[in-house]
Amino acid sequence: MPILRGRDIKRYGYNFADLWLIATFPSKKYNIEKFPEVKRHLLSFGINRLEQSGKKYVINGQIINARKKTNNKWFETQDNIGYWEDFSKQKIIYSEIVRNPQFYYDQKGTFFVEATAFFMTGIHLDYLTALLNSRVFSYIFKTFYAGGGLGSEGYRYKKAFLINMPIPKYKASPIQKQIINLCNTRSLRNHVEIDNEIEKSIINLIGLSRDEANIINEEIN
Repeated sequence: MPILRGRDIKRYGYNFADLWLIATFPSKKYNIEKFPEVKRHLLSFGINRLEQSGKKYVINGQIINARKKTNNKWFETQDNIGYWEDFSKQKIIYSEIVRNPQFYYDQKGTFFVEATAFFMTGIHLDYLTALLNSRVFSYIFKTFYAGGGLGSEGYRYKKAFLINMPIPKYKASPIQKQIINLCNTRSLRNHVEIDNEIEKSIINLIGLSRDEANIINEEIN
């Protein structure tokens, strides 16, 4: 499976570093003999390191610890990972500490993430991605919900902070549909122009006055 790291995630996009995860979950019941290249790669680390026996070996005077004892096969993950299917769902991928909001909507459920990236699943993710990437909501988040700590240097999108931020419920209103449509045309038109239109729509959605919107722009700039 292709994976994204925190540094690979961009605002509405990503830079894929051609990194892949061999996801041999026990529940998939793979026959390793059908994947000779994968088998050869795994064995390059040494069967004694990979087997799940809990044993210790001495090889060339060096103590080698096998993985903890389980009933799983040598090429499988140690534990049964019940949430692995979530990676194949539509999701929003983001990194926790960033200088600017960077949320990517993985519409096709293509990517896994590693330890420096996080993801959320659910409904109306295209709408939520637009809000999270907006200047308005980044200001609201950092001012009232981010927990401090980074000052003017960036944002910390910690789960405990994010879940407290109020989001206008999606009701398929004309403005909300417009926000989604603008996001979907972002790759076809000038990004700056589209982003400005998204910001205006979000300002109208939450009912900010012109003065309030100007204050936010001044603070972010």
